[in-house]
Amino acid sequence: MEAAHAAAPEARETAEGELTDEERAAEAARRQREREAKDKQERRRVRELNKQAESATTVRREFLRTSLLARKTPPGAAAAYVAATIAQDPHLLTEHKAGEVLAELMGLPSVYPGKDMAALAAKATEARAQVLTLALVLAAQECRMVKDVWRSKPRNADRYLSFLMGQGYTLAAVEEIITGQLTIDEVAID
Repeated sequence: MEAAHAAAPEARETAEGELTDEERAAEAARRQREREAKDKQERRRVRELNKQAESATTVRREFLRTSLLARKTPPGAAAAYVAATIAQDPHLLTEHKAGEVLAELMGLPSVYPGKDMAALAAKATEARAQVLTLALVLAAQECRMVKDVWRSKPRNADRYLSFLMGQGYTLAAVEEIITGQLTIDEVAID
């Protein structure tokens, strides 16, 4: 009889909008599953965008090697870009691993290419020396473009990519996040 009386108030509470212990537990479990699914989707998005960023780095560096840094004369707006970049970020050229990226972009044998670049500059025409100066700045910018650049958005990365666009480079979708043309959620990950 007591069980019947105990069940009656519980039934009344349920009818009045209150949840039973079982319903509360089921609701908590449902919310937990939703959180876990959302977290799993977020981890997947991060992995996929990191892969896209790594692919974009390969394409971008090939563009730098073959289109910009192989030139005998600097591309348009290069001098203004170099001047503005160094003025806004005077320590850029000392960026960690900038020498390694410079060696890769210029096809130099050393990961400490200072002497090699100085030798190239000594033999270069005035115009080619400007291309070499551009290479120093672009390599330093490029070393900041790590796989999660779309998330970390390092200093002046948007200006860097905008400069490359002005030189004929086509941004990958993941790079468009950095320039603000797309949001993270707008990039397809399938």
